[in-house]
Amino acid sequence: MEKDYLHFTTNDFIADEFFLRWVKFPDTETNDFWNKWITDYPAKRESTDKAREFICNLSFNTDFPPQPNIEASLARSLELIGEFENNQVEEEAKATSFKKYWWAAAAVVSGIIIFTASVFFNKKPATIEIIAAADEIKSIVLPDSSVITLNVNSSIKYASDIGKANTREVWLKGEGFFNVKHIETSKKARHFIVHYDDLNVEVLGTSFNLKKRKDVYNVSLNTGKIKISINGDEGSTLFLKSGDFFQYSAASRSILKKKVKPELYSDWKEQKMVLNNTSLSELAELIHDSYGYNTVIQDTELSNQKITGTIMLKDEKVFFETLSYALNISIIKKNKDLIFQSKTKSN
Repeated sequence: MEKDYLHFTTNDFIADEFFLRWVKFPDTETNDFWNKWITDYPAKRESTDKAREFICNLSFNTDFPPQPNIEASLARSLELIGEFENNQVEEEAKATSFKKYWWAAAAVVSGIIIFTASVFFNKKPATIEIIAAADEIKSIVLPDSSVITLNVNSSIKYASDIGKANTREVWLKGEGFFNVKHIETSKKARHFIVHYDDLNVEVLGTSFNLKKRKDVYNVSLNTGKIKISINGDEGSTLFLKSGDFFQYSAASRSILKKKVKPELYSDWKEQKMVLNNTSLSELAELIHDSYGYNTVIQDTELSNQKITGTIMLKDEKVFFETLSYALNISIIKKNKDLIFQSKTKSN
């Protein structure tokens, strides 16, 4: 785009055609541009959020007549115009006829406008799909100002009218972190549902992480509350609070719920894990939940050993090597078992 959006105010964004198109009728072009632009210039997020909110809150209560009524109105209007053209009357009558012609023409134009609006506003919303490639982590700002961060090889789908839908719905593949904006209209909250294969996660406004490893689903809740249900199992509905971790195995139909440090499960967004006095036993749980290894810690003293610092997460091998160096331990991999032991015992 040629425009210098860096100097735009909230009012400038509201008046901008390309920005308006993104908010009301998003497509691949507008999504790619604005999601990247807002990520590159976070200082402008407040202005763009205010502009989006203003545009989304605009509403038009329009009642469109049935199609047969529109066609009848058009036919009658054309008939009136034909009568006018064929009538040769006195000057005084012409003035009256001119008024009739004007109203007839106006009726035609109105009919066309109503018909066009009817077709335009009743068309089926487009499906938008955003994909994060194998080498990227991608953030998406939805029309309702909710933010989704996709991990590598992940994707999200949603309807183009999600910004004004009473129930906001998205379909996730892979892993995603959701920061859902709480929206209320007429004292009623607009629900947000993430469809994730066998799981349905329903929220009002909160932040949480979703991940699937083979047939095992992980949900960690950072803030707020969510409701989880499993397709085909009506009695499976349960609620999570901040700090809760939920795991579901589709193969065994088993459910695990426990308390965790949820930020550890969503640090991948920054491609690093920030540890603050975190014990090895906590890390072992995270490794089991995230990578699927059966973790074995050889003694209690080692289990309670703590670490503070930052570990990069781009590569599993580098992650384990860094952890081994930081704690001065040996990490031995045997099939799906991961054994943690002090270096003195391993020598």
